Amino acid sequence: LDFARSLEGGSPSPPPEQLARAMREASQKMAAWEGVFMDLGHALQVVNMVSGNSLREAVAKVGGHAAESPDAHPGAQESTRSFLLKRGDAETHELHRAALQARPANVCGGGTLSSSSAPLTKEEMDKARHARLAKLEEQQAMKQKEREEAEEKGKAREAMFNRQFSGPTKPLGKF
Repeated sequence: LDFARSLEGGSPSPPPEQLARAMREASQKMAAWEGVFMDLGHALQVVNMVSGNSLREAVAKVGGHAAESPDAHPGAQESTRSFLLKRGDAETHELHRAALQARPANVCGGGTLSSSSAPLTKEEMDKARHARLAKLEEQQAMKQKEREEAEEKGKAREAMFNRQFSGPTKPLGKF
């Protein structure tokens, strides 16, 4: 405060080193006070929690009811949950149950990926391979076409926003 008073009194401006030192000191004091206030805030929260719990228990004793805490009865906590959360939990549980039922109990694996039990001949394997290849090529062609269409749309959109104002360079009408 003495430093601020000396500046207000009209004394000449101190050197930058002295100003920097004063700013550092002020910053350190503010940081210390901020820590103190945060600690006091936490202490007040704890006091509020303790007093609220004590008051709730005292009222319950006077009223003849047992003190109910959220930990004591899970059903009480369940009633405070949102309807949508309860519904989502039920739907998730149902999905898991259905997935467990759909899963086969025991799996006996073979070495082939075919659905038939008879081994395939070389011609049948070639035919299946060519069918898979044709399907993959068709999918790639569709994706390429979609990519080209998207690129065209992007260029059209860009051209729409980047188009120079077209029209007569001279104003129409008489002045």
